[in-house]
Amino acid sequence: MENQFNQQNTINLNELPKIRNGAMWYVAILPLLALYLENYAVNKWLGILVWAFVLISCPIICYRDMKALEKLEPDAKSLKTAAIVCPIVYMYKRCRLLKQSSIMAVFFTIFSLYALLQNGFALSLRVDDDTFINQVRYNYVANIEELADIGGGESLNIIGEQIDAFINEEEAEYTVFDDRDLHYITASGSCNYGGVSGELEIIFVIDYDGYAFKSLNLDSVLLSGQELDDEAERQLLEEIFLNTNADDSSADIQPEDNSSLYVTA
Repeated sequence: MENQFNQQNTINLNELPKIRNGAMWYVAILPLLALYLENYAVNKWLGILVWAFVLISCPIICYRDMKALEKLEPDAKSLKTAAIVCPIVYMYKRCRLLKQSSIMAVFFTIFSLYALLQNGFALSLRVDDDTFINQVRYNYVANIEELADIGGGESLNIIGEQIDAFINEEEAEYTVFDDRDLHYITASGSCNYGGVSGELEIIFVIDYDGYAFKSLNLDSVLLSGQELDDEAERQLLEEIFLNTNADDSSADIQPEDNSSLYVTA
C-alpha cells in the first residue's frame, strides 16, 4: 500500500514543463551586439538601422516570451504591458514571477546603459574641433590614401609627429573649418625648404556625417600662400612624412579619449 502511494506521488522531472531563458539572454546581450555591429555602420543611415533593429527586436522577443510563459504561468499575462513598453522592467518582473535570479536583468541593464553612452550618436554629441584635430595628429601616414600613393602605404609614422619635426616651431598650429559633412583641418607652421623660409599649410579633409567618420584625405599643400603643383607637392610630402627624423620624445603622446573614433582609408 505504501509503495503504491509513493509511486502515485513520484514526480518525473522530465515531464515538468521547461521554462527556457535563451531568448531572454539574447535580449540581455543585444545592446553589446549592436555596439559590435556599429563597427560596420559606415554612415548614419546604417547606424539608425542597427539601433532600430534593437529597439524593435527587444519588445517583440519579450512579448513572444510572455505568450509562451503564459501557458505555464497564467499570471504572466500581467506582464504584457511591460514586455511591450519597457523590456528591462519586464525582465525584472519575469525573474521575480519565476523566482529566478535577476542576473539576466542586471546584465541587460548594464549593457543597455553602456550602449546608451557609447553608441555613435551619443559620441557625436561630444565631438568638437579637438576631435577632428586629433583625428589628423594621431593618425598614421598609411591611413591617408594620398600619402600611401607616394610610398607611405605601410608607414607607421604619425602624421602630427612628422609635421612637428619638419616645421621650425615645437608644434604645428591647427585650425578647423566646417562645410556641412566636410571638415577641413589645416596644420600650419614656418619651415625652411629648398633654401627658402616660408609658411607651410597642409590641409586635410574629414568626411563626418554626424555619426561616423567616413574618410580622411589630404586636400592641398600650400607654401608661402601658394598651392603646390602635383610634382612639387609630391616631393614635399615625401620629405615631411616619409623621413624618420621625427622627435622620438613625441612617441609617447596619446590621443585624448578619441582613439575609438579613428578612421582608416
